[in-house]
Amino acid sequence: MQIGIMGLGKMGENLALNMQDHGFEVVAYNRSEKPHLDGQFPLFHDVQAFVNALKAPRTIWIMLTAGSVVDTVIDTLKPLLDKGDTLIDGGNSRFSDTIRRYQALQKDGLEFIDCGTSGGTEGARHGANLMVGGTSDSVAPLKPLFDAVALEGGVNYVNQPGGGHYVKMIHNAIEYGMMQAIAEGLDVLERSPFDVDLVETTRAWNEGSIIESYLVGITHDQLKLDPTLADLVGKVDESGEAKWTVEEAIQLGVDVPVIATSLFNRFKSKDERNYREKVLAAMRNGFGGHAVHKK
Repeated sequence: MQIGIMGLGKMGENLALNMQDHGFEVVAYNRSEKPHLDGQFPLFHDVQAFVNALKAPRTIWIMLTAGSVVDTVIDTLKPLLDKGDTLIDGGNSRFSDTIRRYQALQKDGLEFIDCGTSGGTEGARHGANLMVGGTSDSVAPLKPLFDAVALEGGVNYVNQPGGGHYVKMIHNAIEYGMMQAIAEGLDVLERSPFDVDLVETTRAWNEGSIIESYLVGITHDQLKLDPTLADLVGKVDESGEAKWTVEEAIQLGVDVPVIATSLFNRFKSKDERNYREKVLAAMRNGFGGHAVHKK
């Protein structure tokens, strides 16, 4: 089976190599040069040449940052494709965007599959976890591909357009909450009156404890590099999925306090104005004459 892959960032490159390891014929497109991949598989920097190198019916796996860039790429590809060709969006697109794209592409006779991809770069290279949406008819011919690049049993077939990205959205929102809990616990330990070795603690936690996990393992690895994390600034970005989950939960009337709090904490981590705290200090000063800290 031949697969075209667009976007050779950290995830895309590793997925391409993973596919190749499993016997798939990989043809790749990347906007910028990738000299270290020369000779690994055909690599194009021109979209037309890339599409021409693919045999019909074509399957193109798009591995790009979610947002308008995905629409731009789809709009570029559409006039170059034929009815029956399939596009796979392996990024973290919002599920509502995925449904919109699916409906638009169906009108042109093109198939569109959404594939939430988890497991990080290591998973992409050696066995990912996939959440696959799309119709049963469009997904069925590509099950050998999804099953091959994932860990055994690591594919969740949702069988509705947008369903894979919906499940991935919730997956990432849960990840926010788990990360927040680990970070808060270590913050308490780091400030505690006990001389706790956080490197050793996270190592031991990941040997059979209830909270043993991939995230605790990553935390341990990072703390080994620098237990004080002195070179880091405590600003945490958010990539959209938790925000979308909170918005969806509001629409459904579902309370998600852990996910919402973890999301708001990321917003707060980048707030240098501290206006909220200034208002609180001003109120305390106003009603009780409490001291305030001034510049």
